[in-house]
Formats: sequence, structure tokens, C-alpha cells
Amino acid sequence: MKRRITCCVTVFLVVALSGCGISYRRAPTGEKPDQRAQTKIPVEAYLFDARVHRDGKPTSFRLEIFQDDAVLALGGRGYLGKGALKGWMRSDSLKIFFPSTGEYVYEAVTDIFGSLNCAVLNLDHSLERYFMEPPEVGNESGLTVELLQDKKKFREYVIYQPGCAWQLTLRYDLQKKGWRVKRFELDDGDKFRLTGKRREYKARAKVPGSKFELTVPAGAVRIIL
Repeated sequence: MKRRITCCVTVFLVVALSGCGISYRRAPTGEKPDQRAQTKIPVEAYLFDARVHRDGKPTSFRLEIFQDDAVLALGGRGYLGKGALKGWMRSDSLKIFFPSTGEYVYEAVTDIFGSLNCAVLNLDHSLERYFMEPPEVGNESGLTVELLQDKKKFREYVIYQPGCAWQLTLRYDLQKKGWRVKRFELDDGDKFRLTGKRREYKARAKVPGSKFELTVPAGAVRIIL
């Protein structure tokens, strides 16, 4: 069965980078990228207008997401054309390089969430579904899901963990393939907020296999969560 991978991990990654115990070490030289065919492959494609608000300072960028059967390719670009991030995410791990700072993240998903001050529980059970289908209302795996709006072609949910300050709002619209994320908003309850609004969606696009490859330059600094 096709694995459905959520962009929520990327959202929470930004939170992890914004606050909690981060250390650094140099990347090993000669690291090899994942081997993917260089021919174009069919994917679902998303383009989000995203904005990070941190300590009252907004930063805007465009987030590209390409999804095939097992990997989610991520690409971010600032509005002046400078690359903001590039990477990939699987159900169990994530790897992202930030060209502007020469830093990268390469971690298991469970380690990323475990680094948060208020960690989300039972990730494998809860999060993989959210990107391509709405969550189930109620309490599940330590999370509470509430349905805020329910219309024929539009739904909105809020997800939070009791006792934690953060909350994630997801808005879906109905496409031919089913419900797809239209907007997302993460608020940590303090000084950080990340929002994204979908600008484009293609149910079937063809992109080069290189979109799913990432070579981290020798000497890049690894961010340890």
C-alpha cells in the first residue's frame, strides 16, 4: 500500500530548530546521495506560499513538495530567488540542507519530535495520514483533533496535545484524488508561528529524479537536535 508522508514533520522541524538544545558537528566528506533514476517521474506536486514569524520577525519563502510512493521531496526558495532549503523525507527519516547557512539536518523522525520540549507521542500512528487525508476527530495517540468547519468541499481541523502550548491548524479542499492540504498553520503558543497557503496543486506532474537526491557538501555543518 502506498505510504502517505506528511509535511507536518517539516513544520515541527522548524520549531525544533528555533529553540531546543542544538549542537553541531562537521559532515563526513564524500557522502553519497540516494540513487534515483534521472528520468522524469510522476508525482503529486504542491507549491505553498509559506511564512515564518519568529520573535516578531517574518520571513517568507515558497515551499515545493513532490510526493511519490515512498519519498517526499522538499524545496524552499526565498522570494528573491535564493535557495532556502532542499531535501527529502521518508516515513522514518528526514534530510534537509540549508544552502544559505551551510547547515543540514539528517535525523530519524522520532528523534526530531523527541527533541521538542513537549514531544508528540506515537508518531508513526498519527502523522503519516495528515498530508493526504484529514485526521479523525477525537483523541488518538495523545493528540486531540477537533473539526472546526465541515463543508462539502472544505474542512478545517485543529490538532493539539493536552498540556502543550502548540497547536496545528489544517485546512483541506476536495480534489479529484480526495482531500488535500490547502493551508496549514503552526503556533507554538509563544513567539513562533509558521503558515502556508497552497498556491498550486497538480495531481500528476513529472519532475526529474534528481529532485529526490541530496548531496550535502563536504564541510557542511550538521544540526544535532
